[in-house]
Amino acid sequence: MKEHPGVLSEESFWVWNGSDRTESVPVGKISDKHRVLGKFLFVGKSIPKPARSISDEDLELIIEELEYLYPIYQYVQLEIDQAIKLDKVARICFNTEGWVKPSGHVGKSRTANTHEAKAGFGHEEWLLDFSKLIQGYHYASLEPIHKYRNKYIGSVFNIHLYTINGTTKRRFWIGELKDVEVIDYEQTNKIIAEYKKRGWYNEMENQLVDLGLNPKDLNKWTEDILFNIRFKPENALIYDNSIEVEIGDASIPSTRYNLLNFKELPSELAEVLEDDEFGPSSENYKAPKLADSSKRISGPKISEIPHIHYRITEELFKYLKKNGFENVEYERRIMGSSKVDMIGWKGKKATFFEIKTYPNAKACIREALGQVLEYAMYPADFRADKLVIVSQNKTLPSDQAYIKHLRKSLNLKLEYWAFDYEKKALLETVK
Repeated sequence: MKEHPGVLSEESFWVWNGSDRTESVPVGKISDKHRVLGKFLFVGKSIPKPARSISDEDLELIIEELEYLYPIYQYVQLEIDQAIKLDKVARICFNTEGWVKPSGHVGKSRTANTHEAKAGFGHEEWLLDFSKLIQGYHYASLEPIHKYRNKYIGSVFNIHLYTINGTTKRRFWIGELKDVEVIDYEQTNKIIAEYKKRGWYNEMENQLVDLGLNPKDLNKWTEDILFNIRFKPENALIYDNSIEVEIGDASIPSTRYNLLNFKELPSELAEVLEDDEFGPSSENYKAPKLADSSKRISGPKISEIPHIHYRITEELFKYLKKNGFENVEYERRIMGSSKVDMIGWKGKKATFFEIKTYPNAKACIREALGQVLEYAMYPADFRADKLVIVSQNKTLPSDQAYIKHLRKSLNLKLEYWAFDYEKKALLETVK
């Protein structure tokens, strides 16, 4: 209660003495008179009706309540100190713009009374727009948090994300947000004021206008929904390509917007992670028949964030000028239509910089590598002394191993820089 005062604010407390129970009261400090052998102390909610009258809606509330109380049970009964930060799984709205900005009605819920269906956008449209940071944190909203926010205020979760196309019903596993903090209403109002001050709120409204949506719908749920969580961008582990999950896969326990306990990864992803040796598959593949469809349908993908690209360009230019490069050029055209993001010169030796702003290092490396090689080497010349891929993301150990493998196996003078455009400094150099 001292460490997490908001966690049990909506629960009740009562005692069963073997033959009778006390009245329900708000959860608080347990008195000595209740600490007696044989008494049972209850924390939770009660439904005052006979069992035969329990409805499907009641059962959903019961399941959600037990899901909510389970980590508290572990924290108290099993003495698992970090149980309050158990892994969770949550559904987010469908989006085809990488959750950087709204993407319109496509794939949104068809349920008539939902905000998505009526307004054409969901609560998580800006979930990964890391161009808007306040003191290193990104503020966003999750519908599963909003539904029971008073319970969650002050809690910290690791949340696995999935989405469902409301039209096709196809399901996709997106990734994970670590150390997600549920903020209170006072913090929400402060962040809204800061967004309006910096012009970010107006930018969000304009993005809705561009899609033919009503910007006034943003204001309808501003105060209690627009921001209910915060996390640091480096704690967003988002797959560069979403993974389709079959209906019935145990990783997705519900199609509702509820915060549920994480049980397991999708079977397809789990198999990939377990398969650390590459070799012939044991599966007997049949000849493909793909020509029946005139259009290839893919799942939602991550997107670059233009604002961050601009900011990195501005600050990286200044950084290079201050750190040994005699001349710095940006967006210089090479071999016809191609433009190099930035070139730093030391004498006649050139370093090519390619900037990418996807939400993870792996995606940035993949998208930049082909471009930077073409700029530096096409058609049969080598123009650069060094190639550098730049993004806002720090690397994972697998990313570092990949860069080193490329350098060694292909004899490439390749580096990866994680650059903080706000601090105007390098966070990491991998070579």
